[in-house]
Amino acid sequence: MVLNFSLSRAVGKLIRSRSEKIYIATKCGRFINPHINAGYQPKILGEFVVQSLKNTGLDRIDLIQLHCPPTQVYYRPEIFEEFEKLKKEGKIAHLGVSVERVEEGLKAIEYSNVETIEIIFNMFRHRPAELFFKEAKKRNIGIIARVPLASGLLTGKFKEATNFSIMFEKVSCAIPGVSRIDQLDSNLKALEIRNLSTEEIQSVKEVYNELIRKEVHHRW
Repeated sequence: MVLNFSLSRAVGKLIRSRSEKIYIATKCGRFINPHINAGYQPKILGEFVVQSLKNTGLDRIDLIQLHCPPTQVYYRPEIFEEFEKLKKEGKIAHLGVSVERVEEGLKAIEYSNVETIEIIFNMFRHRPAELFFKEAKKRNIGIIARVPLASGLLTGKFKEATNFSIMFEKVSCAIPGVSRIDQLDSNLKALEIRNLSTEEIQSVKEVYNELIRKEVHHRW
């Protein structure tokens, strides 16, 4: 769901036309320009939620996530209190945060109303599987693995790449990008692909440790 009125309206219309429960997840904050700490104000974020509900014609957003906010935002309780208020008002059901760095994820889950963390985790980015996964499990935090195909670097090169992320029991789901129908079909077919063997997982780890870890591990 985005600020685009026509798209939001179409999403709402589709949901209302279906008899089964369809869960709505969206993000907020990235629209703030310039995208800096000072731009994050409780009132602005609250108004986004209200406008999203108005655009879609829905009564509640099932999951709303802060979209990679600047690091300073994680140290401002009033931001997270605003979403607790929205939850009590029935406008949202759950709050999560999409993070850039592991440290941001660890800080975010200190807030009791944060229930999901969306974080980059794939064959080229292993760091979340260390301390973060353990701490998230202690707090029963849902983990959404984003960029499972490493921004396209793994697309078509290793068919089990998408499955790597969701093979970890602490990962709730993965969200590969999609902008075309054929990409959607490809992503769905990944569910039919066998999981990597223990030996293959170990080989991936060895490649990461030998060729990738030194360059990226400390950055994210």
